[in-house]
Amino acid sequence: MGKASGSLLIVAFATGLSLVVPGSVAAQSRDSGPAETAEKATGKGVVQAVNKEERQLRITHEAIPALNWPGMTMAFKLAPALSFEGLAPGAKVTFTLSKSPEGGYVIEQIQRSE
Repeated sequence: MGKASGSLLIVAFATGLSLVVPGSVAAQSRDSGPAETAEKATGKGVVQAVNKEERQLRITHEAIPALNWPGMTMAFKLAPALSFEGLAPGAKVTFTLSKSPEGGYVIEQIQRSE
């Protein structure tokens, strides 16, 4: 590495920026977010939005300890066998997530929990 490259690396390190130098092994970010650790997990939350065309629900959910996730709002795909019946904004739900072959999680079971 030349003098300029060394200076850039020091600045990136001091400021906490991720810097990937061609040919280096620093390809992973230090802060990749919460770890996904389980194949299945159960959550509770409130439906915020329904997108039938994309087969998605946006849910504000409580913390999901099995996935090391804090409470947050996320969009999840519904498994093909599930119906949107009874699922509208404001509905309180309990749901089971399973790991999707494409990555991420899909809702495989859901029920109203009012």
